[in-house]
Amino acid sequence: MIAASGDFANSGGHSPQTSAPRRTSNNEAWIMTTRYIVNDVDAAIEFYTGFLGFDVKQQAGPAFAIVTREDLAMMLTGPRASAQHPMPDGSQPTPGGWNRILVEVEHIAATVAAMRSAGAQFRNEIMSGKFGQTILAEAPSENPVELVQRPGG
Repeated sequence: MIAASGDFANSGGHSPQTSAPRRTSNNEAWIMTTRYIVNDVDAAIEFYTGFLGFDVKQQAGPAFAIVTREDLAMMLTGPRASAQHPMPDGSQPTPGGWNRILVEVEHIAATVAAMRSAGAQFRNEIMSGKFGQTILAEAPSENPVELVQRPGG
């Protein structure tokens, strides 16, 4: 399961964009699409495909890519993409913040160990609570990804 999480008010002003279900050119249905502003599209692709099992569905050079996993499509938007153009007030879209996607894993400790040995960074240590165990992985451009292992997993 993949879900979006976060509270714009607590995100440092950053919010991934989400949309309603849509159809791709080959009629796949995506339940959710989110946009992450990134500094390096290739590094983001490597993180999401290498660590979290996403697939590359589309890439437009270093400016933009779409990666998918299950019913989630993530638009990785680099510095050359139109989504990073300055706003009318002059503010510049930037990556980071606290909004995030959640990725369920079967064995969180093993997943974290494998990611750490491959160089992944984390914002915290594994935490246990009523709804299972979680940890925040630091994806490229400081976009967090919450890994979740549900109770009994």
